[in-house]
Amino acid sequence: MSVILILQVLLYTVVVGLLGEGSTWYLVHRNDKFKEVKEQAARTTAQLDALKVSKKADKKTTQRQIQLMDKQLTQMRASVSGLQLRGTIVTAVITLIAFSQLSTLFGGQVIARLPFEPISFLKPMAHRGLPEAADPRECGALFIYIMGNMVFRHFATIAFPKEVVKGPSIWDQAMKMAEKMVD
Repeated sequence: MSVILILQVLLYTVVVGLLGEGSTWYLVHRNDKFKEVKEQAARTTAQLDALKVSKKADKKTTQRQIQLMDKQLTQMRASVSGLQLRGTIVTAVITLIAFSQLSTLFGGQVIARLPFEPISFLKPMAHRGLPEAADPRECGALFIYIMGNMVFRHFATIAFPKEVVKGPSIWDQAMKMAEKMVD
């Protein structure tokens, strides 16, 4: 148990987090198709908002245009989801490799001693890779990695905001389907 081991695990967490975020940026957000869909979605959303507030919003043709634009936005969101899937898969593979390497590098070592006894559902995670007879307040590298990863992800979303394609949410789509069923 030393501060150096904790710092090594936290440095490992930051490196793996940067690798995951960097791969997502490289595979998704830097992609020309993603940028094109994002710009097209912004234009369509602006047109849709203009149609909804116009005085002609109650006419049938305007209602059809609104429905068509909603459908286009839904298709754009599906396209973006497909593009983001690549980044998600690569991040998952990086995380699996990181867990494996973490077990190899720090397996069986007590990394830190907690000032409290973890609650029952966190004990297995805190003791992962440690001998059974270990003190309940001792924790392994996996616990420090997961806690550090949660903190890193929070700050990464603030520092590197993700560009999302906005459109009708799933809730809005479900409400429209319910209205159609009632009518």
